Formats: sequence, C-alpha cells, structure tokens
Amino acid sequence: MLALSVLLVAAVIAVLAANLGSQGDELRFGYQQLVHARVPWLLLLPLWVGCALGIASLLRRRGLWRGMLVGAEGLLTALVSWYFLWFSFLPAHTLALEVGDPLPSYALVDQDGVLRRMQASTPREPALYIFYRGDW
Repeated sequence: MLALSVLLVAAVIAVLAANLGSQGDELRFGYQQLVHARVPWLLLLPLWVGCALGIASLLRRRGLWRGMLVGAEGLLTALVSWYFLWFSFLPAHTLALEVGDPLPSYALVDQDGVLRRMQASTPREPALYIFYRGDW
C-alpha cells in the first residue's frame, strides 16, 4: 500500500515538473488539465488518493522511515493542493462593470490592427462589447 502511495504522489509531481519544465509549443501529458481546467481535478485526485493510502499504511504499521515518507507526501500534497485550489480562481476585478453602467473611456486595437478610441462622454448607440481573455 505504501508503494502505491509513493507511486501516485511521485507520478503527479513528475507530471507537474514535466509541464513546468516544458518550453515551446510542445504539449506534455496533463497539459489540458493544468492549463485549460479551472481546477485540475484529474491531477489532484490521484495526489489525494496517494496521500490517503500513505496515511492508511502508516496507521497499519508504524515506523520512523514510514512516518517521514508519509509526512513528505502529506507536505507535497498540501502544497500542490493549496497552490491549485487557491490560485485557480481569479479574484473579482476592481474595474468590473455592472449591467447598465456606462463604458469607461478606452483605446483598443481591433482585429485588423486599427486603434479604436472612445471617450466615456461620447454618446453612442447600444452595443455589445466582448473581451476575450484568450488562451495563453
């Protein structure tokens, strides 16, 4: 049970390290879950299962080296989980507009590369503005 625990935790850490160390446009295993998922549940689940198996193994048979190994697994699990769960959600932006609020002045480049400017005081017809965050 302890070997499976170590294998699960080490595999998730290896996937994270491979993705953090990748350069260029190459996609590694787990890329979709790391970049495109709001919370990477497919990576966190095996990490938590591995940690739980380690704790169960420690409860069945105690030992100093076993306790140190499970403690290291628990620390890694806590750090990775905290990082992903804390930073997966973007905070509310202070410049967010409510429905019916006037659009502030802006100068933006459109899809053709033309700079478009608009002052807040300029009267305009109703329009729909879409700000696409993109995928980077």
